[in-house]
Amino acid sequence: MELLTTEQCCRDWGIALTGGIGSGKSTLASYLQELGYTVIQADHLSRRIFAKNHMGYQKILDVFGRDILDANFDIDRKKLKDLTFADTQKKKHLESITHPLIASELDLELAGSDLLHKPRFWFYEAPVIIEANRQNQFFATWLMVCPTFLRYQRIKLRDNMDSDKALLSLKVQLSEAEKQKHADLVISTAASLDLCRYRVVHALAGLNSAT
Repeated sequence: MELLTTEQCCRDWGIALTGGIGSGKSTLASYLQELGYTVIQADHLSRRIFAKNHMGYQKILDVFGRDILDANFDIDRKKLKDLTFADTQKKKHLESITHPLIASELDLELAGSDLLHKPRFWFYEAPVIIEANRQNQFFATWLMVCPTFLRYQRIKLRDNMDSDKALLSLKVQLSEAEKQKHADLVISTAASLDLCRYRVVHALAGLNSAT
């Protein structure tokens, strides 16, 4: 079989796994890995572009200054997040730097895998797919949804956030209702884990029967 390009690998075999903060993406990603599927996480790729030996490091410093560095001159991601958290312009500026670099890292990750010469369905876990209008770059987009009050409880517990910050984290994100307009499959994580897994297995069976 002819070697796929990374673009073809995304378009024909990649499934974007997305959803707002606290929606259950990571839990589902772990389950998919248990089932034997390759899952590439945008968060892992983003960590690379913050490294000192990456061009992203200097690009970010050029915009946000050296106050975001820690004692070891590493970018303190929490400081950077706090700086851009409620400032729409700064957040957009950061994303204009990071999104293309993360996309390049995804290409490198795919090129280093066997997915280009052994095509099969794989997953890309990323919080910002629909917001970045990237859903059409993938074979399908699966959206995790969950009632706001449950997401609020999850992120408070997981991230040790105070109430105001947890509420603001939810408020600044694109609404789930808007995201659902652009998703191929919507999976609620509000019910039992078994029910969620059943929905996933059913969806996977449909995918694999079509190939």
